[in-house]
Amino acid sequence: MSEGRDPWRERAENAEADASFYRMIFEKSTAPTIVIEADYVISRINERVEELLGYSKEEIEGKIAWLRFVVQEDLERMMRYHHLRRQDPAAAPGEYECRLMNREGQVHDILIKLDMIRGTTTSVATLVNVTAEKEVVKTLKQREAEFRAIVEHFTGFLYTCHKDHRLAYINRPLVERTGRDVDTGPCYAVVYNRDTPCPWCENGDVFSGKTVEVERLDPVDERWYAIVTTPICGEDGGVLLRQTVMVDITERKMAEERMRSRTALLLEENRRLKSSMKDRYRFHGIVGKSPEMQAVYDRILQAAGSGAAVVIRGESGTGKELVAQAIHTLSQRSAQPFIPVNCGAIPENLMESEFFGYRKGAFTGAGSDKKGLLELAHGGTLFLDEVGEIPLSMQVKLLRALEGNGFRPLGGRENIRTDIRIIAATHRNMEGMVAEGRMRQDFFYRLHIIPIYLPPLRERKSDISLLVEHFLSSMDGENGRKEVDARTMATFLRYDWPGNVRELQNVLHRYLTLGSLDLSLAWESEGEGRQEASLKERLDLYERDVIFETLKRCGGHRGHTAEALGVDRRTLERKMNRYGLREDAAANMPHDAAQLPDHGESL
Repeated sequence: MSEGRDPWRERAENAEADASFYRMIFEKSTAPTIVIEADYVISRINERVEELLGYSKEEIEGKIAWLRFVVQEDLERMMRYHHLRRQDPAAAPGEYECRLMNREGQVHDILIKLDMIRGTTTSVATLVNVTAEKEVVKTLKQREAEFRAIVEHFTGFLYTCHKDHRLAYINRPLVERTGRDVDTGPCYAVVYNRDTPCPWCENGDVFSGKTVEVERLDPVDERWYAIVTTPICGEDGGVLLRQTVMVDITERKMAEERMRSRTALLLEENRRLKSSMKDRYRFHGIVGKSPEMQAVYDRILQAAGSGAAVVIRGESGTGKELVAQAIHTLSQRSAQPFIPVNCGAIPENLMESEFFGYRKGAFTGAGSDKKGLLELAHGGTLFLDEVGEIPLSMQVKLLRALEGNGFRPLGGRENIRTDIRIIAATHRNMEGMVAEGRMRQDFFYRLHIIPIYLPPLRERKSDISLLVEHFLSSMDGENGRKEVDARTMATFLRYDWPGNVRELQNVLHRYLTLGSLDLSLAWESEGEGRQEASLKERLDLYERDVIFETLKRCGGHRGHTAEALGVDRRTLERKMNRYGLREDAAANMPHDAAQLPDHGESL
């Protein structure tokens, strides 16, 4: 009777064969891979690690702790992860980034994916150098960095096969994707769900020793993959297997396509916008040549080329609505409605019906359907002047509508969604309102994407002569006066213009009509005496004084001021605009400083 083969020896030989196979995959992997012991020492590396770190296997394996290559800033975190992985593997991150320094002192950004070898305290780490990829993302000028190959524990698909398409190995993510294992069919059937070999099969090139890198749309899941196919050679140099690594790059492809479309759009938009800027002294109804206004023009162009929300900040009378109109006119929404609304002029109990509209019968007096401001502005721009006057309760509803969730008109059942661009304006400190709880933080961030600051006229006095010329050319010129003499212009340049451009326009109109220089405070240039004022002028001055003092006494609150004066809020705002009054100026002015100068006082 012949002696049978030793089963233990046979198992040992099989185990040795398996180990040899996995070592071959490990060594030929295109991703740097290291084996780390519990004491941090690197017990094994592949060829890519030598290239990455600049050290040979003989210098590293069993001699150097891997923490030696970690930069100082990441050292404590890497040590914490190392111990946590061995104490509670489920609590430790399996994938993270750190920075490693090579022999020449070069620092690389590395994406690390780790797994523990079952039943041991040894871990296997794949190191993917993402330095170039990070640079691409930052500059938005380069394509995604070249793919670093994948091994078993890296996110992506990996398989190896023989020349006759028989699979030798597939990794776990690919098993989960296909639901099939290595012995269930050839590569084209398991990976690509085909009955015949793939028409794009790289077998011919790879088994002749070539590496093939392609980007391909997968017919199974219709996603884009970066595919690197490399030969795995035996000791004699002959190709034994073909290794293929697939990384999902769908998001990158979509981003590249969006970027290409966006770049083409911006180039066309830039050409169109530049053609409208032949005269930088007058820009879509806005007048000014000062550096401050040139910066405003540039920001208008940037805002017009974007669809993001805009907040225009500046004192009353600086021309916020003109800027909003210019942005709309230069944008792709220019053919659609521009709907301006003064939020401070809408009573709080009517805000919802004004913004969202109502349906017939929604309340007493609702005899027919009425579209709200959001629906009227569909496809175009909604300009929210004095946005700081919107109450908190309304901010919540507006925010929901602006974020794409739609709204319901009063008395309506249908949910309406609109496509609008929001431009807001305010003279208030929005950050302060958020801190004081008068404006919701999420509402603030929804509006405050592109900020534009309009400087007051006192900060750009070099523009006054241009503004005077502009207003004079647009006025009728009663009494034949179409110019301002040098003395008057000097007076204009010394005045601080609390009512800004609106006040300058009103003063010029009165100057040309009445022949006297008022400046809303009825003062003349230095050295000139008091002039006789008409009854209407004196009544206007008295009315202005009363409104200003009441504003100051009420802390700048328009509602309280209107109530104290016995007029409605709309009337008060109309008169404030007429006299160039600002509630913030009145509220912050000390009592003595708030006294208006006499009729003949000079500045």
